[in-house]
Amino acid sequence: ITFTSTLGILFEENLHRLPYYQRNAAFAPGEDPVEYVMSYVGDVFPHVNQIYREKTSDEACTQLAFFGLGAHRIEVETETR
Repeated sequence: ITFTSTLGILFEENLHRLPYYQRNAAFAPGEDPVEYVMSYVGDVFPHVNQIYREKTSDEACTQLAFFGLGAHRIEVETETR
């Protein structure tokens, strides 16, 4: 391990000590939050294939969990007693 690689590791491991402020502001009526985010990360964000218009019903949550956002994190559990 060289000095420069150690310095980089130390810097990265101590980033949480730096001051950080997050200001959350509500979007104005009619302003599209997805369009806003995509204007900043659109070049590196993958293309969105589905549009979830309703996100709170049981069916929508199932779609998001099993086929969308959480699909790569779902694991099968067996119940043992």
